[in-house]
Amino acid sequence: MGLYRGSPMNRLMRWLRSPWPAAVVLTLVTVVAIGAVLAVTTSTGCRMAQNAGLHLNAAKCQNPSRVAGIPSQIPTPSPIQTGRPSPSLPGEPSPSPSPSPTAVGSPSPSPSASNVPHNPALPPYEFDAGTSGAYPPPTYPAPSGLGQPDNVGLSCRLPIYSGGPGSGGFLVFPDRTFIGDPRSGVTVPSPSPGGPSPVAVGPGGQQGFYGLAYDRAAARWVPVPQQWISPDGKRYAYPGIADGIFVVDVATNTQTELGAGRRWHVLDLEAEGVYVDEFVTAGSLAGLWLLPYSGAPSQITDAGYWTEVGYGAAYGTENSSVPNGVPNLIERLDLKTHVKVNWFQVNNATTYPDGFDAAGHPIFNVQGVSGYAQLWLVTDVGATQVLTANNGFTGPPVADSNGLWLMSYQATYLLVPGQGLFTAAAVGGQLAGGCA
Repeated sequence: MGLYRGSPMNRLMRWLRSPWPAAVVLTLVTVVAIGAVLAVTTSTGCRMAQNAGLHLNAAKCQNPSRVAGIPSQIPTPSPIQTGRPSPSLPGEPSPSPSPSPTAVGSPSPSPSASNVPHNPALPPYEFDAGTSGAYPPPTYPAPSGLGQPDNVGLSCRLPIYSGGPGSGGFLVFPDRTFIGDPRSGVTVPSPSPGGPSPVAVGPGGQQGFYGLAYDRAAARWVPVPQQWISPDGKRYAYPGIADGIFVVDVATNTQTELGAGRRWHVLDLEAEGVYVDEFVTAGSLAGLWLLPYSGAPSQITDAGYWTEVGYGAAYGTENSSVPNGVPNLIERLDLKTHVKVNWFQVNNATTYPDGFDAAGHPIFNVQGVSGYAQLWLVTDVGATQVLTANNGFTGPPVADSNGLWLMSYQATYLLVPGQGLFTAAAVGGQLAGGCA
């Protein structure tokens, strides 16, 4: 018995009866299990298992095409909107050209029905847009006779242009085709030899070119914006490069200089003369002047910054600018009596004049601090309407017997009184007059 006590067999039996064998076996099992998990959760392990003829249900071992079709549970962040509202918002004209006129939300511009609620605690001219954005215009159904491409109810030629001299032509309705007009290659006339000023350079850098408008009364294209043409179509004006204002006779192409010795900015041309403000390198100075066709300049007011003149009144602000987030008050100045009236203000928005409707009521571009932009019609103090969202229009609206024409670089729109805003044509550019 003593002979076998220290033999290898005895030592083996004692070791098997101890806790160590169980611990070793458990460690080996754990290692094998971890290896299996790693194998089926990697692409290499999947391939090894599949080569061995095993079918595994792990996600990594599924068909990649099927896995790709499962939507992610992590939401994709939306882009932050800045500036103008998204083109897809309701009530806005789509920037994508549409082959047929499509009605979108827009109220009737009839002065008798305002769609903007007014807080009675505010002054009559002041409107509160709140902090949630603009007032959405009501939606009107597509009116009969204007919903189909071949039945838009229009038979006229809309003058438009797309750039510099020679880019003008006519958008013809009802076909909605564009016909270029080589007669649109116009520039302002050069001063006579020895004249006081060289040929001016317009804002686009083209020599002698400030824009393009079709003077329907004279049946001619002129190289200035529509506001710089007299109501009878017989004259247009433009600023000299050094000083003065040149008034051109459309029929004879001869010109006369007014206000020599000072630099001016043209605002509007009327039967009584040219309405201007004085211009320096830093910008326009406060005040409004009339340069009559004969006689000395006359200062109407020495205060205010006036940006739109027409139909017997000027519209502007007391300050040349205000800090971001501060609403600016629009004033109306009667050109005959020189009486100023607080006319229009929208809280949480910047406002500037942007043309007139067919009755001479001013239209304003209202840009909210939250990013929206809309066109508002103001027919009197406290009588205000939202016409439509401003979705990148290339200039102020043009009024005629059809309604209000608006244009972007993608399409042409017509705001029909009492009916809505329609995509009139999938042609973009800039307006050069009304449709006739």
